[in-house]
Parts: sequence; C-alpha cells; structure tokens
Amino acid sequence: MKDTDLYAAAKSGEIERIRSALDAGADIRYVRPSRYSVIIDAIYGCAVFEPARLLPILRLLIERGADLDVQSDYGESAIRITSRTGRFDAIAMLLAAGANPEPLEWTELHFAVALGTVEAVRRRLVAGDDLGARDCWERTPMLLSLQSRDVEKARLVLAARGNLADRGRCGRTAPMYPVEVDDPEMLRWLLEQGVQPDATDDFGVSAIHLAAASGFPNCIRTLLSAGADPNHRCSHGTPIESVANLECARILAEAGANFAEIHRTVRDELTRLRRTESIECAPDEYKAARHRIFGNANPQLMNLPFWKAMVSCGASASRARRHFDEGRRLAEPVWCFERMGQSFTELPDGRVIEIAGEHEDSYDPDFCIYNDVVVHHGDGTFDIYGYPREVFPPTDFHTATLVGDSIFVIGNFGNDGDRRYGQTQVYRLDIRTLAMEPVDTRGEPPGWISSHRARLIGHGIEVKGGSILELIDEDENWRDNQDTYLLDLSTMSWSMSG
Repeated sequence: MKDTDLYAAAKSGEIERIRSALDAGADIRYVRPSRYSVIIDAIYGCAVFEPARLLPILRLLIERGADLDVQSDYGESAIRITSRTGRFDAIAMLLAAGANPEPLEWTELHFAVALGTVEAVRRRLVAGDDLGARDCWERTPMLLSLQSRDVEKARLVLAARGNLADRGRCGRTAPMYPVEVDDPEMLRWLLEQGVQPDATDDFGVSAIHLAAASGFPNCIRTLLSAGADPNHRCSHGTPIESVANLECARILAEAGANFAEIHRTVRDELTRLRRTESIECAPDEYKAARHRIFGNANPQLMNLPFWKAMVSCGASASRARRHFDEGRRLAEPVWCFERMGQSFTELPDGRVIEIAGEHEDSYDPDFCIYNDVVVHHGDGTFDIYGYPREVFPPTDFHTATLVGDSIFVIGNFGNDGDRRYGQTQVYRLDIRTLAMEPVDTRGEPPGWISSHRARLIGHGIEVKGGSILELIDEDENWRDNQDTYLLDLSTMSWSMSG
C-alpha cells in the first residue's frame, strides 16, 4: 500500500505527497510492471501537471536514494526523458548525482551545446566535431542548440554549417525544438533564417500544433507573425482543437481559427460549467425527454432535467441508453450534447451561445442534427432554448458571426430534405430576445455550403473554404469551395470577393 501511495504521489507531481509517502516507509526503489520506477513516474507527473516542480522533486528523490539509471522496457530513463523535453537543467542535476550519461548518446559537441558555455561550443567546432552526429532522440548538434535557450550557441553551430533542415525522431522539425521549451526568442531567430513555420513531422504535425497543445501563447504569436496557418489540419485536427488554455485559443481565433473547435476543457474554462461524472437525473425524467423535442415558440425555454444533465456531464447518447435503457436501440435517437458542427460564440456581456450541431454520423442509431440554442451565463449556469422546426431547421457545420446584437448563422450540412441546391442558409439570432429568424439574401451566394470559415470584415461577412453541395445528373456532389464570398450586411447581397 505504501508503494502504491508513492506511485500515486509521484504521478501527481506534488512534492509534499511524495515526501509524506517516503516518510511513511514507501520503497523509493520500487519497480512497477514494464520496469517503471519512482523517478520515471515523477518526471512524467511533473511534465503533465507543472514543469516548475521538476527540479525540487528530483532533488528530493536523489537525496532519498532513488535509482537514477533504471530503464523501462521501452528504453525510458530519467536522463532520456528529461533530454527529450530539453530539460538540460535536470540532466545537469542527474549527472552531478552520478547518473550514467551513456543513454544520451551525446558527443562532446552535444554536451557543450546542452550544458557548456558559448566558448566551449566554439572550441568543439574549431576542433572539427561532427555536425551530423545524432543522439538518442536523433538530434544533431544544430537541433539540440535550438533547445539550449542560448541563441548565440545556435548562431555558432549554424555558422559552422549546421543544417536547419535536419529532422529529429519521427521527422521532428527545427521550429518544434524551441517551441517545446517555450523559447519564443530562439523561435523568432530561427524563423528569421527562413525556416518555414508550417513544416510538419511524420504525422503532419506543425510547430503551431505543438505550441497550442502546450499552452505557449508567445510561441503561437511568434509563429503567426511568421505566417503560420492557424487552421493547419493534421491527424489530430487543427491547432485550436487541441489548445491547452483559453488565452491561446483567443490568439488563434483572432488569427482566423474557428473558436467553436476548442476542446471541451477550454470551453468549460470560459463558461465555468461544472461538469458531473454521471447523468444526474431520475429515470422518469429521462423517459420524458430522451428524444429530441422541437420547440413551440420562438424561442421556448426547454430546461428539461435530462437535457440539463446531459449538458453538464457531456455524455454520449449511447451512454445514456446503457444507463437508462440497458443499451437497447430505440426508435428515435437519444438527446445528447456531445456534438460536432456546433457553433460557439462568446458575447461581450460574458455569455456564451452554442447553436445546434449534430451527434454521430448518419449510420449511427443516435445520429441527430439539432436546432436548439444553449446559453451559458458565464457563472456555470445555462439555459436551453428550442425552436419550431419551421422557424429554424436542424443545422450543423455552420458558422456563427457576431454583429452587434445579432449572430448570423450561415451554412448547413443538414438533413436531406432541408438542403436547397444553389442557396445558402442564413439565419439571424437576436442575442437579446434569443428569437431566430431567416435572412433573405440576394446576389451570388456560395450555394449550399458547410464546414466553411466566416469572419466580419467592415460591413460584411467573408465566407471561404468548406464544401458546397451541387446536384449533377440527379446525384448530389460535394465539392471544395475555392472561392471567397462576401455578404454585404447593408444590402444582404452576396458577391464573390477577391
């Protein structure tokens, strides 16, 4: 039990918990399955929760006699993990305590770049050390210098014909190294050398994805100023989909990213929604509102207990069916708030409005496109509003653009019977009354568009990207939108722009 307590403390990254477990007699030299040790667990815990805790925790573990050199079955060790993340201060501490440096696979030049002075780097370069030598993470001295937090070292290596096109493990690109250690100064210098900010690794990930996921606002700003694409998509999605905090999300959104794509944890940071682990409603409340119900007024307050519970816990429809209906497939989809293609709009008064969206794909028994509006009040509370189907049809993969007291809801993937070829769906939500109304437009609309981007420019809304549905020989065909359109809000007239 004591060793289990030490493991939990190490993973928490909390030094006092670790100290307490050790004082209670936990074995500091425990080895878990796959040969994970306390020092490996603690390093991962610090990296996840708070990197600033790393050195004090390492100091404590060293003082108490932790095994510094144990390796997991996957080759992980204290010195290798801290090396990968550029924690050269931690490596210095481990080496001073007697850790074996061999797993680093560093040459004398690597050591000078990571731990030495500028003069030490200069001496190794004059001695002709190999600039192509690679360490355990396949970093050349050039790549390692980008994590050194010393631009002068990087300048020296580059001047000695270091190659900024070098790639590390899994194709890791040069801009990723200063980003990983949150060094915007080094990143700025690197980009000034002509390195492309959107270069990707073997998984299609670029530096701005890494900066967003790490929550480093200054690195994001630096990359954007060098022309990085805030909407660059990889296998993990766009940068804003994995963004770590609200500040970074706002920076990306101001640069043109879709604010509606932010991760649920960041949404909760803004709305202060109090998440629940379970679906907190009674079985009869579930049965009374387990299916979608259209409103009878424009709008109609629909704070049904089951719906409120689903918003609070974010459970899927299938989870609700398992909980209340033993997983049985029902004749209609179960209502839920786990959605795609839903818009997310922050208002100046602190409210946040989420509009419609869909759950699952059309093959799923709980597939449903919604037409509701959820208003978060910024203090953790929220209200749900419904609308008659004829007032506001089920809508997904639209955009929501705030203009004064209105949100313009543009586009829709929609259900088959709601699609109108050659037309563009436009609705206006009054943020004071929450009434929804269709907007009649004229001119040259994009057509039946979805998954696009929109932004307010002067007195108009610019629409670009996405897909447009066309009917060709009685067959529906989605094509990529290559054009830019502008909806003039003074005349409600569409035109092609640029």
